[in-house]
Parts: sequence; C-alpha cells; structure tokens
Amino acid sequence: MAQLSTLGDFTFMRTQRIIGIAWLGLFGYGGFLLLRLLFDGLFATNCKGPALLYQLLAFLPLFLPILAGAVASVFLFLRGVAWARIVVASMAALIAIFQIVELRHVSLSGAILCIFALVSVTLLLLPRHEPVA
Repeated sequence: MAQLSTLGDFTFMRTQRIIGIAWLGLFGYGGFLLLRLLFDGLFATNCKGPALLYQLLAFLPLFLPILAGAVASVFLFLRGVAWARIVVASMAALIAIFQIVELRHVSLSGAILCIFALVSVTLLLLPRHEPVA
C-alpha cells in the first residue's frame, strides 16, 4: 500500500510540474510581448521628461503580475510549494475570467487558453492527499 500512495503523490507532482512549465512559457511569452510593446513605445516616440516615467508607471501594473506568475511557475516546477500553487492558480483564474468577460472577441487561441486556465485551476487547487477518515 505504501507504493500506491507514493505513486499517487508522484503523478500529482508530475502534473504540477507540467502545469508549471506550461504557465512559465505562457507568462514568459506575455512578459516578452509586454516588454517589446513598452520598448517600441519608448523608442518610437521621443519621450523626454515625465512622459517616460508615466509610460513606465502605466506598464508596471501589467508587468508585475506577469513577473509574479513567472516566478511562482518556476517554484511550482522546482519544488511544488503551496504558495506557488495558489499564485499560479489565482493568475490562471484571473486569465480565465478575463477571457470569459471578453466573449465579444472569441478566438480559438483565447478559448484554448481559457480551457487550459480552468483545468489548471482545478488541478492546482485539489488537495494533495486524500482526507483521512
């Protein structure tokens, strides 16, 4: 019986690692696109003075959650710690809610992202062990 419970924990940990790698890729891609958009906006216009600071401050609320999700995805992949599961699951839930709210622009990639986010939320928030009776 000890082997079955160990195998169950191993498969659950493997599922968390796969989800962590996938979300790391998605957060990395989103962060890259956001940084590219920021640098294109900074260098396309001749931003001088306070306009540069305002543009950087406008991107900060968008960039910090992406950075937090990427860091949590790394810790989810390496260690599977509880706080990383909660952070990645909450970010996935926010992404799913945003995709559901934006139903007027339905795309295949948005639908796939929403389904992946909902599945990963349910898998990350499941309890790791069965409750003891």
